[in-house]
Amino acid sequence: MPRSPGGPILVKSKSDMSPARSVKFDLPKSTSPRMSGKSPSSGRTGRSPTRRSSTSADSPRVGGASRKQSASRSPPKSTPGSPGKGRASKGSRERAGSGSKKSQSPPKSANSKKGTGASTVSGKGSKGGSAKSKEDKSKPKSPELTASGLRIVDWTGQGMTTLPSNLISAKDVGHLILASNNLRSIPPEIKRMRTLEKLDLSKNGIRCSSCNDFSGLPQEMALLTNLTEFSISECNLPHVPPAIFKMTSLRVLDLSRNKVNILLPDIGQLTNLVKLNLQQTNITSLPPELAYCQELQEIYLWGNSVETLPETLPEMPNLRVLALNYRSFCGVVDPYMENILKKGQMKSEHIPMVVFELPALQVLDLESTKLNNLPEIYNIQLREFYLCKNFLQTIPSSIYSLKYLRVLDMSKNLLSNLPEDIGRLKGLKVLRLSGNSFERVPPTIGHLAHLTELDMSRNRIRRLPPEIKGLVALEILLLESNSIQSLPEEVCELTQLHTLDLTDNQIRSLPMAMHRLTRLTEAHSFKKLEKNGLWLYKNPLEQPPPEVWRTERPDNIFDYLKKLMIIKTENLQRQKIQVIGDSQSGKTSLVRALSLRKSALTYGYSERTRLLQQTLWKTENNVEFVLNDFGGDNTYRLLYKMLLDPKGLVMLVYNAAIFCKENFYNSIGQWLDMLAASTPGIVIKLVGTQVDRLQPEDADDEDEIKTIASAEHELKILYPASEDSVHNLVEGEGEEEDDLFDVDHNPEELDIVRNTSTPAMPEPSHSEIVQEMVALHLSMRENKVREELQLLKVEIFKMTNSKATGEIELTDMEEAALKMLRVREQKLMEILENPIRVLPEVSSVSASDSLEGVLPLIDELEHLAIDQTLFPHAQRLIPAHWNRLRAMLKQRKGYYLYWDDIEQTAQLFSIYGQELEDCIKYLEDTADVFWFRDYPGLSEIVFHKPRVLVDIIASLFRHDIRQFLQYDTNRVFTCKGKMSEEQFQEAADLFLHTGEVSRPLLNCLLFDQGFTNDDLTMLLELLPMMEICYAVPEPDAPDGPFHSRALMVIPWYNRDMDLEVLRDVWPSRPSTKERELAVIYTLPFYNPPELLPNISAQIQDFVDERMDWQSSIYASCETEKMLLQQTSEPDGSALITVVVRGPDFADVQDLMEEMIDLVNTQLSSYPGLYWKLTIPMGGATVKLANRGAAGGGARRASRLSRSMSFKS
Repeated sequence: MPRSPGGPILVKSKSDMSPARSVKFDLPKSTSPRMSGKSPSSGRTGRSPTRRSSTSADSPRVGGASRKQSASRSPPKSTPGSPGKGRASKGSRERAGSGSKKSQSPPKSANSKKGTGASTVSGKGSKGGSAKSKEDKSKPKSPELTASGLRIVDWTGQGMTTLPSNLISAKDVGHLILASNNLRSIPPEIKRMRTLEKLDLSKNGIRCSSCNDFSGLPQEMALLTNLTEFSISECNLPHVPPAIFKMTSLRVLDLSRNKVNILLPDIGQLTNLVKLNLQQTNITSLPPELAYCQELQEIYLWGNSVETLPETLPEMPNLRVLALNYRSFCGVVDPYMENILKKGQMKSEHIPMVVFELPALQVLDLESTKLNNLPEIYNIQLREFYLCKNFLQTIPSSIYSLKYLRVLDMSKNLLSNLPEDIGRLKGLKVLRLSGNSFERVPPTIGHLAHLTELDMSRNRIRRLPPEIKGLVALEILLLESNSIQSLPEEVCELTQLHTLDLTDNQIRSLPMAMHRLTRLTEAHSFKKLEKNGLWLYKNPLEQPPPEVWRTERPDNIFDYLKKLMIIKTENLQRQKIQVIGDSQSGKTSLVRALSLRKSALTYGYSERTRLLQQTLWKTENNVEFVLNDFGGDNTYRLLYKMLLDPKGLVMLVYNAAIFCKENFYNSIGQWLDMLAASTPGIVIKLVGTQVDRLQPEDADDEDEIKTIASAEHELKILYPASEDSVHNLVEGEGEEEDDLFDVDHNPEELDIVRNTSTPAMPEPSHSEIVQEMVALHLSMRENKVREELQLLKVEIFKMTNSKATGEIELTDMEEAALKMLRVREQKLMEILENPIRVLPEVSSVSASDSLEGVLPLIDELEHLAIDQTLFPHAQRLIPAHWNRLRAMLKQRKGYYLYWDDIEQTAQLFSIYGQELEDCIKYLEDTADVFWFRDYPGLSEIVFHKPRVLVDIIASLFRHDIRQFLQYDTNRVFTCKGKMSEEQFQEAADLFLHTGEVSRPLLNCLLFDQGFTNDDLTMLLELLPMMEICYAVPEPDAPDGPFHSRALMVIPWYNRDMDLEVLRDVWPSRPSTKERELAVIYTLPFYNPPELLPNISAQIQDFVDERMDWQSSIYASCETEKMLLQQTSEPDGSALITVVVRGPDFADVQDLMEEMIDLVNTQLSSYPGLYWKLTIPMGGATVKLANRGAAGGGARRASRLSRSMSFKS
């Protein structure tokens, strides 16, 4: 639908109940200083403009200065040959004489290059308040232009009685503003101004004594074919000048405040008219010929007693605004009839039917029009409908067909029932139903998801339906003076509320989850004479008590309710908080600050967390947590997937003191990607530490600089620099401070000055920057997933469509490919449906003595713990015998128990079957045991002493492994390992280069555990089940030195990148007798760094001989051989290539199937990881040579002969 260039339709204020409202006629915005407000003098009374040069005939314009200013100018003179001469009025001359030393003279011609300006008078802006004038050194500036490049001439309030000929002869005037002068007529020569687009003659004395009088406006006005906007308001016209009806190019016509009494049918000739302003013109009707103005969009009739409307109005397809006082139609309703209408004994029919038949009408205000029913409504484009203060007893059914309705006001009617159909108005944003008498709010109210304001005050409502939680966009909820006894908990889900008025109800207690309404930042306050924030007066409130809720700060109320919620929460179990983040980001110091409520900082490399440190913590409100502090070193990344619990809260910690956009991914982004792949759906709380280091070193100096910059900025806004000063600053000539206070200036140059000061908009806070970057990161990841999903859908559609239409018959391989595409599609949909949940608020804390932000963080963690939507498992009733079983298990020796042992112990407490599994899951949730159910070899084992298992693993995976492997300072290698320095050095080099661990070295690594040989043997069986290493069976006959003979290999430590020896066992092409199969796994979004080491640990189960590098694995099995290699692509995706060769294709296929099962199983252990498998038709390309350190080939060759292992 075409729209007017004017202002938008605004929602009528609730307080706007005056019967005689006036609407300001909104003309298109002008770029002139007077109209746009750009002139600096327009807002400063008491200051006179400085003298400046002029370049055109319209130089006398005063930049929007009002007549009340201390200095005014005389009107422009005409040139010597002109027929008329402008003269100043007496009042103007008096003001000029009292306010200036010289009167301003006009230029001699329209094209003259020199002019005489008025002298500078004293003003507030001059230095020391002196009246000293100053010459303008700048070049004459150009007048402001219209959008089409024509000049804007503003001669408002100059006292002119006629137009100068030099103005009429100007060829480049687009806008001519002559308001508030003494013009009685316009000369016919105005026809020369063919470029004129806008003419404003308002507040003049234009003559028109009859409907045929052309003495004020000549017929030649019709020749101004470019004139689209004409204002002749407030000219005391008794008739509409007939020349107006010949100006057929007009789009905007303003006739307001003229007592014309009647609008002639000739108005229908203005077929291009878009806006028509007839306010206060004494007209009582509109001519039917107005319907010829098919482009008309807005008619303003305020201030008229309109009695009838023409039947032709519905024929105007674009009429969206018909602004009139519809109460003028109520003159036929006497008190007796009004009483009958109020009782519903007859239907109201005094509003003309045409009002309801205007198809493009957007606003209809029928307030106080004594309606008790509505006819069928055909205003299909209606946006705002005001029906307040009428006699309606129900919501008319015709309203439900208005699908574009955004505002519905039915306040102060006689509604006794709110129908279920109210939920059909799903586009509503404002619904006002106050001052009625209904008691029940239907559940369908929750369907109004776009509603931002709901006023149901002064009714008889007793309760609100739980479905009110569907009003997710609601900002204002007014329920004053009802009979509500309690609020449903669902009200606390309306998180956008900033005003909630519950005054004068029967409420005794508030919902304890009310603290979620974080936008309720004020209480019992007013904003623009309307209630704002939370209002609770005139309620018998007991919780919270009066001393708490009688406040202007809702935080006091929320704090009380938070503590009350925690105290009253039953069966709250201990919960995990998993603290992760980069090394040295302040995790351990934060954990100590939380648990001890005092500063206990860590210092230096020696205090870095080894793998995992568990801390039990009970808050002052008796909320129990176990804080799992994960070591942030890369060495421990291999173990996160195994130890992270998707049901616990993750506290992602980063160093706020060094955070910037450049290191976002290393500090936060990579952790989000890891969690999204390993534990989708997990709840993440972002915490920035060391915020005390964000403050400037000298806060006083910083505040002083900000104060000076702010003061300078305000000074330049109040007294902007003139063209002189800016020009002189650029040229280096300006030295006098008076330049800074000149009135005239170039707005573009002023921007240069303003841009050097403090920016007007405050910079975003640290938390806001982090929130924005996290949202952007998650959004980009989601977009990638959606793009991949869309491509998959297209590919699946092509294959299924071809199959359905019978164009081609899919082969078995194509059927398998289609099945794989559907599997990938399902995986992508699961990723989209179960994303990680990053809490919106970013906490900023310091673990130093100030403990800044620590107490609010504790408060937030407590309330997260009782949030059943985030952690539904945290509140449950636990049988007492489960806790007795836990105590019994803790007394058992060792650090792990087989499931048979668990069952025997559980029998003592009559715990069997599924209850036993539930009990062990509960103990896992509370961090009492480790139970790795998803690891096939560990599903029957429960680690009832997690600390011991962590210490064992941390002995093998150390961030300080090179510091530990120091023969001179660590005596364990001589005492426990029995190795000489040369033997130790060989064993240590082998371990750091290839990950091979000999028995003496393993004894030294596990020295603190005090293991016997039997314990070590059991450990060698247990650790490979965790997929972090593999054991090398000891040969029957020794094949090398004991100190360097591999007993176990940890692939994570393998840093060997020299593939030279691979050429000897893996030619670039298979021989003619060999068959080859290859598959390629592509990981487009995220590549877990521990993926290849985990696969490497599992290959050991079905190969006979192998060689390992950092990113490649070669293995052989009888006559077959296999190569697995991981590479990276330029687009960031990772590839895992598996190639199998052998003489017998069946054996090659069997080995490939085993490898595919192994890799698929490993990839599937990441619930949020997306991957795709392809089978290259021409064989796969692998990287066979990459020079490493010198001597690497020799070391690898010796290892080949030494690392042969056979299946046991």
